Amino acid sequence: MEKISPEILAARAKLKEKMGGNLRQIGGKGSARRKIKKVHKNSISNEKKINLILKKIGASYFGDVDEICIYKAGDTYLEFKRPKLSASLQSNTYVVTGKFTEQKIDINKIFEGLKGNKNVDMNLLEKIKNDPNIKSLLKENEANKKENEQEGEEEQAADMVENAEVPDLVENFEDVSKEEK
Repeated sequence: MEKISPEILAARAKLKEKMGGNLRQIGGKGSARRKIKKVHKNSISNEKKINLILKKIGASYFGDVDEICIYKAGDTYLEFKRPKLSASLQSNTYVVTGKFTEQKIDINKIFEGLKGNKNVDMNLLEKIKNDPNIKSLLKENEANKKENEQEGEEEQAADMVENAEVPDLVENFEDVSKEEK
């Protein structure tokens, strides 16, 4: 009878451990293996789960919403184009779903959008625009735009300087290689 080397025994033990030992075998040597029952989970997508919860709380769908802007702390906001808005007033819950883009706040753009709206009181809009806090925000916004433009111009100038430093070709390299031969 041949002796099995310890390396092979170690490899077999490692393989046995990796395969889970004899957990799948019911009887002794030579008996049939037990079949593992796979448990099938009912996979409900997130959207279906949300819809079920909205039905439970009695939320109703508002279909005529063109745009929703959610302003975050800082200088960004989330803009939803053609969102799905559901609300439950008794539970004080609002759900906005759909694709959104995160953008920087531009106060001038906001005021321009409000001017085109028929439901906005223009006198109130002018009062808001003339408010000292809003004016300071507008000035800050314009200063930030100018700084960004200046930084962009400086970067372009630096790139042009780097490109200008490349020397022009004086000699033809092919002629030099032919002369060496």
